[in-house]
Amino acid sequence: TNPASDLELKLPATIGTANQVLRNSSTAGTLEFATLAGGKILQVVSAETTTETTIQTTTWTDTTLTGTITPTSASSKIWVVTNQRWSQDRIGVNLYGGVRLVRDSTIIIPQSDYSQGMQDNASSSWLGWRVRITFMKMDSPNTTSAVTYKTQAQCNGTTNSATVTMQEDDEIGSIFLLEVAA
Repeated sequence: TNPASDLELKLPATIGTANQVLRNSSTAGTLEFATLAGGKILQVVSAETTTETTIQTTTWTDTTLTGTITPTSASSKIWVVTNQRWSQDRIGVNLYGGVRLVRDSTIIIPQSDYSQGMQDNASSSWLGWRVRITFMKMDSPNTTSAVTYKTQAQCNGTTNSATVTMQEDDEIGSIFLLEVAA
């Protein structure tokens, strides 16, 4: 409203806590503390890598795409978005590999196979696969300690020169971590 004269505002007698704001209360001229509504973006962390990572093992291997965020509240969600180039090569049949998203040591998106069924029955034929992979996940780490998100990749076999390469030719891999108020 547009009052005819100045208004006197009454501040709360208590001290607010983290993630609270002052707002009008139901009593005219009185302010109160309120917790931020859910869905607000509280912070954004991003990281990039151009480090090429070549993997020739069935062991899950870090791809150098990693980002760390420290949530301001244990109830916050973390919206994780990754994008990176994935390449596979093999001479012969059955070209397979996988990539996954991990928070610290917890798998949050399990293995995704991007080349299932890519086969050539001629054992001397070269097979190759090049794609950009995007993961998106709304995660609940339930902590106010730093958490690290990363991608890992593996070959599903080691014969016939099987190779998985991330960030091939120094292409950029990106990770975005957005803290969302719950």
